[in-house]
Amino acid sequence: MTAGIPLAEKQTWPEPARLPLRSEAKKTGRTMPQAALRFVLQHPGVSSVIAGAKNIQQVEDNAAAAEVPPIEGAELDRALAVADTIHTPGWIG
Repeated sequence: MTAGIPLAEKQTWPEPARLPLRSEAKKTGRTMPQAALRFVLQHPGVSSVIAGAKNIQQVEDNAAAAEVPPIEGAELDRALAVADTIHTPGWIG
C-alpha cells in the first residue's frame, strides 16, 4: 500500500503549459519546484507536503518553498488553469 492518491498513469504537463509558469516563477525568484510546492501548500485542505529529493540542494530548495511569497494574481490564475487540465481524483479545487 502506498500513501497519497494513486494515479492511473504517469501525468505530465505539456511543455507549452509549463513555459508561462517557469517564466513567472523566475520573475518572482522561485524555482519551479518551489512554485509547485508553494501552490500545493496554499491549498486550504493541505497541512503538509511530502516532497522527494535526490540530494541536499533539492532538500534545501524544497524547504525554501515555505518561505517564498504566495502565488497570487495572474500567476495563480495560470497555475489553476494548468491544474484544471490534469484530472487528479480527490482534489478540491
